[in-house]
Amino acid sequence: MTHLVLNRKSHGEHSTLGALHLAQGLFITWMLERGPGPNRPNLDRIPAGEYPLIERTWGDWYERLGRKPLVEIADVPGRSAILCHPANRHTEIKGCLAPGLRHSKEDGEHCVWASRDAFAKVNPYLLMAARDGGTLLITDETP
Repeated sequence: MTHLVLNRKSHGEHSTLGALHLAQGLFITWMLERGPGPNRPNLDRIPAGEYPLIERTWGDWYERLGRKPLVEIADVPGRSAILCHPANRHTEIKGCLAPGLRHSKEDGEHCVWASRDAFAKVNPYLLMAARDGGTLLITDETP
């Protein structure tokens, strides 16, 4: 079973930057999320915890990516349709995860870059995990 770990590193008011690894420690890519909050759909990052991953072959992002399968982070309390898809800024995601090969800050908020390339790199790991019953463990920043 494939398990992935998203270690959150830093956050701004509206954005969070994390590092995605295989459970064995291999770094895969940077991940951008919305900022911390009380788990409001479309506004806040996913609460820390461990979540099953499921393959998704429908919906807007499936069509936008040329009908390529992607992964949904499932069983998040009070939330649905949380995907990993290309984006560069927190304003381009609604509670989802956006991968990036590089990261920086603009106006105090985290951004990721080369997101489509990062998605091409990370999606096979996510699909492998989803197909074999794996999970995503999300950990909060440590002081």
